[in-house]
Amino acid sequence: MSLLQFGLELGLQAVHENMKTAPAPVAAPPAGVPLRAALAGLDFWLLFFMQLAVFGGGVGANQNLALIFESARSPASSGLGVALFALASTVSRVSVGVLSDRYSHVLNRFGWLCVVAAIATVGQLLLSPMIAGFILCGTFCLGLSFGSFFTLVVPIVNEMYGRKDFGAIMGAALSCQALASFLISVELLPTVYRIAAHGLGVCYGAECFLDSFLALAALNALGFGIAIWLARRNANGMPIDRYVESK
Repeated sequence: MSLLQFGLELGLQAVHENMKTAPAPVAAPPAGVPLRAALAGLDFWLLFFMQLAVFGGGVGANQNLALIFESARSPASSGLGVALFALASTVSRVSVGVLSDRYSHVLNRFGWLCVVAAIATVGQLLLSPMIAGFILCGTFCLGLSFGSFFTLVVPIVNEMYGRKDFGAIMGAALSCQALASFLISVELLPTVYRIAAHGLGVCYGAECFLDSFLALAALNALGFGIAIWLARRNANGMPIDRYVESK
């Protein structure tokens, strides 16, 4: 046997041994959680409720600022209130997006959700005395919470559920906006206003919206508790991790 043939046989034998001992390929994890599995989980509905509270309270106040300032006998301030809400929403979208990425090792996005819910609660409480200066401060707080939430919710949904049905899950979560607008802007605020007006066309004083703002403050306080619950539930693993483990 020539030296060349001997070398070829040794090489083929080594390749054969490596093929027998090579580990089996590891299956890639799923790209994400299916929509049906996400809807069946508690985390989705906790995030859904928190979004309903923050969005509904912010939009309800913003859409009724003219009537709120009229009841506070300061109708000229309504334009400033709308501008403050828009400014706070815009600034918070940019700043919270940057800060939540840069300082994620200090405060994760679920921690930011807790901050957002706390600011929304304070904003509603500031509106309740129906004093013009307090209304402006409360409107600013609501703008901050509104803009911050919509910066945070997109990466949070992505981290929780992955990319598989991301668009469908995100759309399902955002559908709470219609429910929030109906319950708060169409039902709660006008109903409380009409009752306080006692059949008159116009209502003046804190009682015109006091019950509404206190109810919304309680709703956002509940949202704050839910944000803490979400943070604890997902401290050691996201829904996508639990979904993979269940398979």
